[in-house]
Amino acid sequence: MGWFSWLFEEEEDPPEPLVLGAKLRCPYGQYPTYLFVDSPDIDIHGLPQACVDDCKPVLNILPFGKCYTGRECETEMLLWKQWENPEPQTAKVNGKEIITTKSILLCNRWGHRIEVLSSGQDGIFVRKILMIRECTKRLSGFWRIE
Repeated sequence: MGWFSWLFEEEEDPPEPLVLGAKLRCPYGQYPTYLFVDSPDIDIHGLPQACVDDCKPVLNILPFGKCYTGRECETEMLLWKQWENPEPQTAKVNGKEIITTKSILLCNRWGHRIEVLSSGQDGIFVRKILMIRECTKRLSGFWRIE
């Protein structure tokens, strides 16, 4: 509980497990991005849950645009080997601890923390992906040149 939380008697939100589509932000990146999870374990609102190993650049975490250095994030991103949980998690995915909105992932290149903006449980990102897939499928015959 932070100092202001104590002063105004506000309680911190409990950590939520991260799922496919969790929104992430790098404090030095140009824009936020989303967490991709490829797991057969689906148990939160029909979405795959993320684990400590879901930290691979480009595969799990798309680039954040340009870094404050002016270079593209994709070439600058050098992440820890795995997410760290400040509190041990008993829930497992693929035999690994789940990650939550309180989990920590650092960029080794610059030493800054990747921030979790949302858990992804709202499904907004997944709905966007499904809409894009459906549009692509419907338009694929329209744009075909024979």
